[in-house]
Amino acid sequence: MRNYLFLILCVTLAGCASVVMYEGDIRPDEEVAKLSTSLAARIKEVNGKENVERGGGLAPIAVLPGEIEVVVSMFINDGIKIRRSLADQTIYFKAEAGKSYIVGADIKENVWSAKVVEKPLKPVQVGEELQIISYKNPATN
Repeated sequence: MRNYLFLILCVTLAGCASVVMYEGDIRPDEEVAKLSTSLAARIKEVNGKENVERGGGLAPIAVLPGEIEVVVSMFINDGIKIRRSLADQTIYFKAEAGKSYIVGADIKENVWSAKVVEKPLKPVQVGEELQIISYKNPATN
């Protein structure tokens, strides 16, 4: 029984931890932005730093507010076939302190594109679309 409770505690604590992708001391959640992924996206780099927690809904990534550069790959395993991107995509967005974001992959007509949306505070309704806030070229924003 004690081992079972320890396992539950470890899983719970692991789910709360963030991967820190900035220099300096650990900051409170109100001072950082957090990135998580959809099941189809893998975050390979953030602001030039390699991400060891590649994605798939694992631990969120804590970053400092400001313009963020994210290198994303796509990987889907639907149980029948595996699809993955041949090339990574680099996207940018402006992160705000205290907010959470989802890095995802849109797939239309066998072409994929990386995207970032602000994580909604309430459940999303079927058919509701979230505003994409990422862009491909930082010079244009």
